[in-house]
Amino acid sequence: MEGYDVRTIGGDKIGRVVDADGDYLIVEHGLLKTRHALPKQYAEVHAEKDVVQTNLTKELIYESPKIDGEVDAAAVDKYYEDCAGLTDAPTRASVADLEHEHTFHPNLTDAFLVQDRSKR
Repeated sequence: MEGYDVRTIGGDKIGRVVDADGDYLIVEHGLLKTRHALPKQYAEVHAEKDVVQTNLTKELIYESPKIDGEVDAAAVDKYYEDCAGLTDAPTRASVADLEHEHTFHPNLTDAFLVQDRSKR
């Protein structure tokens, strides 16, 4: 997977995979080549396109603990769990599969749908 582009479900490129460390893909982005750990449970590999797709937003990944050497698994796991109370991977539904009556959590593309009750 090294060299694969990392994209959000909306198709935005957020970096590229430069390494893997246990349960994490190391994603590098920007001119300063900042690195972040993306838990594999939030990644879906499309080998035919050399792409790793995630349902997490780029902001969520970019605000995660930076990697400078070893991955601090406890800090990375705590960050992602604290962001939205996650303990399981978000759903793999695409934005097109979702009904229009739902709105998105600001940090997750489709893991936590909030039903708009004003339309009922």
